[in-house]
Amino acid sequence: MRRLSLPMPTLAGGGVTLRPWRVDDVDHLVSAWKDPEVLRWTPVPDGAGPEKAAAWIAGARNRLETATTLDLVVVDRDGTAVGEVGLSDLDHDRPVAPVSY
Repeated sequence: MRRLSLPMPTLAGGGVTLRPWRVDDVDHLVSAWKDPEVLRWTPVPDGAGPEKAAAWIAGARNRLETATTLDLVVVDRDGTAVGEVGLSDLDHDRPVAPVSY
């Protein structure tokens, strides 16, 4: 089975850092899921509250270990989550994947 690795060293520049999602990011994810532009362009789970956000964050490790998706949170200089970037639907026969942000 293929596995993905988190980028090492942590990706940082331009005042932001990309890092794995953490449990303490739940409120930021719930807030993002309420944003009209996020709702317009991104599939958001039904009943997207804290429990769903915590489950999604907890699932990031499995998605990484099964080499299906890489989900990273974008944090500002203060460490506040301000966005997400990810690779999904990885095609291992051709090393390509859609990038979402």
